[in-house]
Amino acid sequence: MFPYSNDVDYQCWLNYQRLETPSLYDQYKEYFKNIVISIDGYIIDSIKNELYYSIKKFFNIEAIITNKPIKRTFTIISELEGGSFFNNTIKEEEYTSLNEEGFLIKKVENSTKKFILIAAKSDRGLLYGTYKLIQNIQMGKTLDQLKLLENPYVPLRIINHWDNLEGTIERGYAGKSFICGGPKNKSNT
Repeated sequence: MFPYSNDVDYQCWLNYQRLETPSLYDQYKEYFKNIVISIDGYIIDSIKNELYYSIKKFFNIEAIITNKPIKRTFTIISELEGGSFFNNTIKEEEYTSLNEEGFLIKKVENSTKKFILIAAKSDRGLLYGTYKLIQNIQMGKTLDQLKLLENPYVPLRIINHWDNLEGTIERGYAGKSFICGGPKNKSNT
């Protein structure tokens, strides 16, 4: 279930380290022992893999991913059509404020359960919300700071490496493109 084969694979900003702040570690650890995800799909599989891997690195625990809560304290990731589970959990203004790729993250607590909720109208919103939760943990944000409602400004986001397909690099940087190995020297062919 690990998205990376070892600790030296290309991880970009996803280089997860064990949490060194005891109070933060203790706040989050119980919530991540049980992850509840009751929907399927390839984007959902990415969410499961990323959470499993990051939780293992942050807390040195293996999360149990289920389709229903098995503990009083858990994290749930669900599209907003999640039915009665969300009664009295999501306010009408929160629901109407979300666009198709937006997400809501918040801590919910009542007399029978405590959970972190990541909710969205689409699986893409759930993916963005999952990465945002991971980012907040890496940044040392406490559970009390965990109430976010965000909508992407643009519907399509990409990384621009400034590399051209034939191997040249824009903006005057030297060297070959890391995407395709650079241009082939015609005198060597």
